[in-house]
Amino acid sequence: MSSNQEIPPLQHASLDRFVEDFIAVVWERPTDGSQTLTWCPQWWCHDEAVFRLTALWTAWEHMRLHDGPTAMAAWLTRYADPIMAIVLDAEAGPFRGCKSDRGHKPMRPHKNAALPCQPAPAGLFDGRVADAQEKGLARLQHASLDRFVEDFIAVVWERPTDGSQTLTWCPKWWCHDEAVFRLTALWTAWEHMRLHDGPTAMAAWLVEYADPIMSVVLDAEAGPFRGCKSDRGHKPMRPHQNAALPCQPAPAGLFDERS
Repeated sequence: MSSNQEIPPLQHASLDRFVEDFIAVVWERPTDGSQTLTWCPQWWCHDEAVFRLTALWTAWEHMRLHDGPTAMAAWLTRYADPIMAIVLDAEAGPFRGCKSDRGHKPMRPHKNAALPCQPAPAGLFDGRVADAQEKGLARLQHASLDRFVEDFIAVVWERPTDGSQTLTWCPKWWCHDEAVFRLTALWTAWEHMRLHDGPTAMAAWLVEYADPIMSVVLDAEAGPFRGCKSDRGHKPMRPHQNAALPCQPAPAGLFDERS
């Protein structure tokens, strides 16, 4: 848009107007007394909800102006329905413990309202910062992987992992190769998309990358933190010798033609 063109006004002038005038009307659900759905009248008290709803709002305002007649259908299926399914989830969403009719009574399962994290050893992720900068991510919002995990992931994905049969977390997350790989992928995607992918960036990051990857990271049975617990610490279950799936050497020359 050239400098002499006016910037179109927002249809919803602020996040609270978007939530109260649109989201609360379109996504009215039977949350009172429900075991599966919930909502908090003080939604703005919840970091995760604010992040997710902001992502929906910015995507909405951009797509309605620039994506033509299919914009709202695309916004619904790509972003809104997947994100709102998590927002309203009574067991695993941000409003656990709150009720539409009984108000703001959040269940914050962890001290400091975040998944517990023990500090990573000094310098552990210096190489990953250099790699990110080489990829053109010079203006990092989160200066290192551990800062991204502790300041953002642990807050937004705070889940009731203590005593859960389905969810778990390790305060020494940096001891787990798979977790480090997956969280690095999220961090570099975040830093790139927020600068280069426009107003739909955070909605796309959530739906396409963050939610699928974090569902694996937090999986108590099949994820990288098997055996570890938020409250009991780093006690990994490594089912194989050398902490890897066993591999026999491939026959000599088998893959020469592929190199």
